[in-house]
Amino acid sequence: MKNFPRTLLLALTLLPLVSHCASYSEVERLQNQLRTMNRRMEDMKSKQVDAQASSSEQVSQLLQQVQSLQSQLDDASQVNSRLKEQNKSLGQHDEALSKLEESLRAKDEKIAALEDRLKAQQENIRLVQAKKVSDTEKALREAQAKADAAQAKVKTLSVATPTGGEVQKITSGQVKVVRKTPAAVSTVQANTINKREVSVLSTPAKAEPEAGKTSAPVTATGNKLAEGKQLYAQKQYAKAQAAFEDYLATKPSESQAAEADYMIGECNFQNKQYNLAIISYQKVASKPTLAKAAAATLKQGMAFEQMADVEMARIIYKKLIDQHPGTSEAKTAQERLGKL
Repeated sequence: MKNFPRTLLLALTLLPLVSHCASYSEVERLQNQLRTMNRRMEDMKSKQVDAQASSSEQVSQLLQQVQSLQSQLDDASQVNSRLKEQNKSLGQHDEALSKLEESLRAKDEKIAALEDRLKAQQENIRLVQAKKVSDTEKALREAQAKADAAQAKVKTLSVATPTGGEVQKITSGQVKVVRKTPAAVSTVQANTINKREVSVLSTPAKAEPEAGKTSAPVTATGNKLAEGKQLYAQKQYAKAQAAFEDYLATKPSESQAAEADYMIGECNFQNKQYNLAIISYQKVASKPTLAKAAAATLKQGMAFEQMADVEMARIIYKKLIDQHPGTSEAKTAQERLGKL
């Protein structure tokens, strides 16, 4: 194909030379070949132009595809960046959640430890109260025995008294001798009874009642609660607490016992014995159906505040809001919670 122009040029150069000796047919044949060669040249040029156009179109298409791929790559890069940011944010959320779970576990452990302490303190208080009751009962039995012995001795002395006088009445503080004749009673015996025996009989709880009469208790059981409240109003917290404990010893109903336990907690709170107050409040707060349960839970939180245990105060206030929603105590707890 490269030698074709040379051949054509050579043929054109030799054409005049051979025209003189060549025949007409040969000239025509050469002309035909020349035309054929020209057509081929035109075809080749046309094909070359078409090929160039096709190549240009393919290059243009390739450029468009490259641009499209570049755009997709940019979009993918942006999506990848957003995913990285989201993964980073999720990682931070996971870390915060993990810290929150650890904090909740620590709080649960602290609450469990506090409940164990409360149970231990309640058990200690129960043992102390049981011992106190046992000692009191023992002392009462001993006093009763002494009173019975003294009463028997008084009766013996009354039988042995001369006809000039008789023992008429024994009170809690003295022996009264009624004389019928001036010189009939032994003064020595009367003085001996008054100093030695009546000291045993002078115990108010164990003194024998007079014949034919019934002794009324100094304070009715039901009045101990009212007495304790009156003493509390007078700010005599120790005496008020003793009255409430005496009331509990009578084994009142659950609601009345809860009121007494709550008031004992109030006495301890006023005396700044916040640990003991929390224990007393817990006896009521542990039974949410009781009327004083919400108030006891609120005072527990306030006691923890006084002890500077803000974290436990928050927990107690949240517990109150969950267990007793809509109550005035829950509203107060919400207000105090917002100030912590």
